[in-house]
Amino acid sequence: IIIGCRTVAAGEKAREDILATEGSGEISVLQLDLGDFESVRKFALEVKSLVSTLKRRGVFALYNNAGVLRWQGKVYCKNGFEEHLQANYLGHFLLTRELMPLLLQQRGSRVVHVGSHLADYAKIQWENFNAVEGFEAYKQSKLMQLLHTQQLHALHAVSGAVFAFCCDPGEVNTNITRHFPFAWFIDLVLAYMPERNTPQQGADSAVFCGSCDEET
Repeated sequence: IIIGCRTVAAGEKAREDILATEGSGEISVLQLDLGDFESVRKFALEVKSLVSTLKRRGVFALYNNAGVLRWQGKVYCKNGFEEHLQANYLGHFLLTRELMPLLLQQRGSRVVHVGSHLADYAKIQWENFNAVEGFEAYKQSKLMQLLHTQQLHALHAVSGAVFAFCCDPGEVNTNITRHFPFAWFIDLVLAYMPERNTPQQGADSAVFCGSCDEET
């Protein structure tokens, strides 16, 4: 398992938690900032080197899970793209492209995108992807992610080389509201939603897509 995390300390904490609950195994933590294309390419090179060093045969599952959601306002990444666009879509697109040679080394490998039903309400601003902000930018990025999933599946699934999935984890108790005004109050209200999932429950569908033996 390779954990790509913007904050390495957080990734190390996740690594410790996994080892404490699931037993032994090879788990590596590498720095990855999806808001920086240079960081994405560096991470991909480090993954390739690690796979070679461990004498593994490619990569079986790639989980594109990281995301950002702002209430309003625009934040631009160093590459000039709006933050939702780059962190939720372009960074994942580039990472998938860079790691595709490793995915193709294992027949039946998986690319799993953690998406959102809000893609159903999105409209892509084809003339200027940076034109929207806040929820509209988030929805656009999730629709782009869904279209990327469909294209990957169309290109590789027929031959059985790579299968692509996009799943919505539902309302999950995470820090996704960290950029909202009065985030503490919003989280307090959401905590009383009976349908709100724990992070473990929210991960179930994605884990299934990346680990099941059956074609779905």
